[in-house]
Amino acid sequence: MIERDNVLRQFLVSALSQDTSQINYLLFRAKHILPVQNLVENMLWTLIDKKPYTNSINQVTMGLLFMNLSVFWDADLKDSSATFEEDLIFHILKYIEMHYKSGTLADISASLKLPGYQISRLLKKYTGQNFKELLQQQKLQQAAYFLSNTELSVDRIMENIGYNNSSYFYRIFHKRYGCSPNEYRILR
Repeated sequence: MIERDNVLRQFLVSALSQDTSQINYLLFRAKHILPVQNLVENMLWTLIDKKPYTNSINQVTMGLLFMNLSVFWDADLKDSSATFEEDLIFHILKYIEMHYKSGTLADISASLKLPGYQISRLLKKYTGQNFKELLQQQKLQQAAYFLSNTELSVDRIMENIGYNNSSYFYRIFHKRYGCSPNEYRILR
């Protein structure tokens, strides 16, 4: 249900695939987000009430909950108790999500007025990956999305995600997904 690749989707995919190289938890400060509160309350109510179709209702509600968290994760889920470092991480991850095609460490560094090495250290501390690794991960996830949901050629997809060296793209795609982009499209 979450079509756009973002931090929540990455977390869910890694959790379901038992990929231990990714982050182990996400923290959402959602006490002021009414749709999230309502969905959680509805889910609890159906669990307590135990009427027919409770599982189906909760599956749909959980999907809606994840969709809402996906929409609000970067803007409304942070409150004033978040640390400066957490705010930076959210900003950097949002930058990677929005500028994966041509984003650079130098650009985000200039935007934040912080040295690139400090940004990479913060990312490594909070995500276990540096800027380059996260950017590449976002590009590959976007390529996988295009392969699964469009009829674009692999060359066009490479162009859309910011790669111009096809042998490099094929090599890192195969390393990440265990198959070529064309095989990935067929398997999905």
